[in-house]
Amino acid sequence: MVLVLSRGGFCPKDRRQAEGLAQLHLELEVSYCRLVTISTGNITQTNEYRTGVGAHWPDWDITRPELKAAWQEGRKELFYSYGKKFAQTLGEQD
Repeated sequence: MVLVLSRGGFCPKDRRQAEGLAQLHLELEVSYCRLVTISTGNITQTNEYRTGVGAHWPDWDITRPELKAAWQEGRKELFYSYGKKFAQTLGEQD
């Protein structure tokens, strides 16, 4: 797994880095590697940022009360691909 910390789409350096990561992500998928970006933006800003740079890896806002409660209750099946084998997630993709 590759973890990237980001200030968000307002930062030109982070936008440039995310554009490169979007290309790298295609290669990471081949080697079963995951890419995770944690940013300071809210979900709307984050989704606009992702769309703008062509990033298509998963995005969750764990700070939403219903998601935070689900995570704390152990309902991890709500978080895409958590607890699934890689072959299972491949079978769910188009």
